[in-house]
Amino acid sequence: MACADRPDNQSAVDKLAREVVSVFTDQDQLEDAIEDLYLAGFDRNQVHLLASCRTVEAKLGHMIGNVRELEDEPDLPAGNYADRHERAEGAASLISGLALIGSFAAVGAAVATGGTLAVIIAAAVAAGSLSGGVGALLVRALGKYRVRQVKEQLHRGGLLLWVELCNPEQEQKALAILQRHSGEDVHIHELTRA
Repeated sequence: MACADRPDNQSAVDKLAREVVSVFTDQDQLEDAIEDLYLAGFDRNQVHLLASCRTVEAKLGHMIGNVRELEDEPDLPAGNYADRHERAEGAASLISGLALIGSFAAVGAAVATGGTLAVIIAAAVAAGSLSGGVGALLVRALGKYRVRQVKEQLHRGGLLLWVELCNPEQEQKALAILQRHSGEDVHIHELTRA
């Protein structure tokens, strides 16, 4: 559980979760709302997004007409949120990491075959460039996949966000933040979770 101050007198089988729910029809507003939640002291583990529509449909066993039907559904698979900065850092890490690995492998191969310094440098540059290019293609493919998922959810009614509440003060903060960032159908619900 994300909330450290939740009473421990509830059994592990039936934990009561109190959440603020909202739907966003604009991805930038959603991301701004999540950043504001973090700045207001909410923990990452308290913020939940809907997983891909395919994942949710597999769990529910039926097609989703409109994601708004799922606002108060218990135990839906949650998607991972990565903000703009984390996505940029991940892309840079993937590209540079693959370039570095390719360069090291080429240097090792060139040294093992007794290559000259010029050959070693050329091999490192060529392999690093090729590996970095592969990394860039992977980043592009992952970006397109993410865009498709966001567009699909927007097409089906919006992007769902749940914020788990630990105390009454967080309730008012979350409601205000989500409403300020154009969240729609902002409301509180209580769910029993296994």
